[in-house]
Amino acid sequence: MSEDDAKSLGKQKEEAGWFFRLDKAKGNYSAPARGAEWFERGEIEIEDEWIGIASPWEPPPVIGPSTLELERILDGIANGDPAGNPWSDKLSNEPRSVANLLTRVGIEARSHRLALEAISAKGVTIGTFKHPTQRHKAKGLRTQDGRPMAHWEDDV
Repeated sequence: MSEDDAKSLGKQKEEAGWFFRLDKAKGNYSAPARGAEWFERGEIEIEDEWIGIASPWEPPPVIGPSTLELERILDGIANGDPAGNPWSDKLSNEPRSVANLLTRVGIEARSHRLALEAISAKGVTIGTFKHPTQRHKAKGLRTQDGRPMAHWEDDV
């Protein structure tokens, strides 16, 4: 299991070596957990000898945001990032990434995509705005009522 797979499946990076998957795709072409059978390495003792085994392992289910979490996410999007700018829809380590808001609300990284689907269903869109300090256009999340306040391109 790669460190990225471990993180997305709720395991510590130190535990990654104890898990592996079998699937039909070439490793670098496939998604981390879709359609794969996962196994956990272990050991059993048979007649004073330790033997390695592989036991089937099911990754924990990916769960979308609760109603309360969804309300907090929508409020956070309406208020913008800490500087008041629209959150970026990119799930990255960038300061404007909505991943920061989702994590602050309590959404695990492996559930971030489901959270984005949930806010989209609530009418949040991706718009283009003029960044106030960097003099360039950027994409950001916008609520149905046009918040956060920004120089949105379609408002001109």
